[in-house]
Amino acid sequence: MTRIAGSSAMRAAEKLADSSGVSYAELMERAGTLAAHKVMPSLRPGSRAVILCGKGNNGGDGLVMARVLRGRGHVPVVVFVMGTRLSPLAQHNLELLEQTGAEVLDLPLPDGGFERLLEGCELIVDAVFGTGFSGALPEHLVPLFDAAQRSGLPVVALDGPSGVNLDTGECDGHALRAAQTLAFACLKPGHLLKSSAALCGHCTVLDIGITQEQLAAAGALERLDRQTAAHGLPARPADGHKGTFGRLLAVCGSDEMPGAALLSCGAALRSGVGLVRLSAPQSVRAAAAVRLPECLHGSPERLEEELAWADAVLCGCGLSVCADSRRRLERLLSGFSGPVVLDADALTLLAQEPQLLARCAGRAVLTPHLGEMARLCGLPIQDVARRRFEIAPAFAREYEVVLVLKDSCTTVAAPDGGLWLFDGGNSGLAKGGSGDVLAGVLASLAAQGVPLCSAALAAVWLHGAAADWARAGLGEYGMLPSDVIQHLPHAARMLAQRE
Repeated sequence: MTRIAGSSAMRAAEKLADSSGVSYAELMERAGTLAAHKVMPSLRPGSRAVILCGKGNNGGDGLVMARVLRGRGHVPVVVFVMGTRLSPLAQHNLELLEQTGAEVLDLPLPDGGFERLLEGCELIVDAVFGTGFSGALPEHLVPLFDAAQRSGLPVVALDGPSGVNLDTGECDGHALRAAQTLAFACLKPGHLLKSSAALCGHCTVLDIGITQEQLAAAGALERLDRQTAAHGLPARPADGHKGTFGRLLAVCGSDEMPGAALLSCGAALRSGVGLVRLSAPQSVRAAAAVRLPECLHGSPERLEEELAWADAVLCGCGLSVCADSRRRLERLLSGFSGPVVLDADALTLLAQEPQLLARCAGRAVLTPHLGEMARLCGLPIQDVARRRFEIAPAFAREYEVVLVLKDSCTTVAAPDGGLWLFDGGNSGLAKGGSGDVLAGVLASLAAQGVPLCSAALAAVWLHGAAADWARAGLGEYGMLPSDVIQHLPHAARMLAQRE
């Protein structure tokens, strides 16, 4: 299990560590010392490093690092970029560093002074903001950071590159791109979110004495990995039959969007379910008869009969938004007591009548993308993207549902407060129909009796892993959602290994 902590969770974890006997000062000492030891193998004896320090505790980490490097024969030069009114811990470590005779400079430097300072250096350390950055970079830092990038020197960031909001992944246009980020205690969301991950370079977590238990108690989320996803892959008993592996009813498709139904049902069939019945208009069933001969056919007129047959229901993929679809959704939510997966047009209908969610509390998974989530919450899409780790768990708790918030990195929230981030997959999934594939995988696992949260986690991982298989053969430009379906068996076989 890998924990991921935003800035508020890190502050809470540091407080818990302090109350258990590992003081803030000790955490800073460990952070700076470990960071120094991490970069030493890449530095020649007597080599020079420029360490850019802010006025807060991230700058304090940099000051400890400078002291340790100097004690090991290197020549650190510390440049204060945010003034000299330092935090108490940073001030203390500045005084210790000055006792060693290290060179400490303040901005502004003379014209061209920073460029000359970089001549003969081997490394730039960014200890300016860490987890504390938001908004825009101060104007006086822009030319400094631009000069650092032009120098071509490797940049090592302590906790995160300056200009990257590690909570949201938002980046200033002049953010200092790091070759390596040394993350203290755990990864931060910005290290993984695809909007900012490239600026962080290679991320290494340094254990500074904050435990996984303290991070969990502080509200850190989890990284969705293979070991976690494997809990949602059901067993395949050798004596099982098609009834053993579940019956899925797909209330999907319309005359205008038959493909969504075919993709979701195809993905479900490739994910282990025993039987899939498609409840759709005749035109969609005719297409399915050609493309999906394994799929049973149903009819909207026989919905109640089909609901009695099903172990789980998928609703919404290509359903269309109209009065008839709304009536079918209401009949489904009122007439079926098992697990339901609600996607696409079902979510649009629910956004118009969120009170309908009360009918499926405790037994539903919702799979919105950011735009659909914005409609469900009545918020601007930018707010949803920025506050996803707050909004998703709050929604899951309020409506007692499992929420899969789809984006280039997907967030899964459970009603009991569980929260996961999945950073796999690739841009080849950014095509219409990819969400239908994910919904089909999830509904297939639900029909096989997997608890909904475990089914959601496994489905998200399988979907991303299958997309990576498709990319390996076809590339991100040309791969299609239907190609992802073909690689679901490879992903499931990988997940079944469980080692």
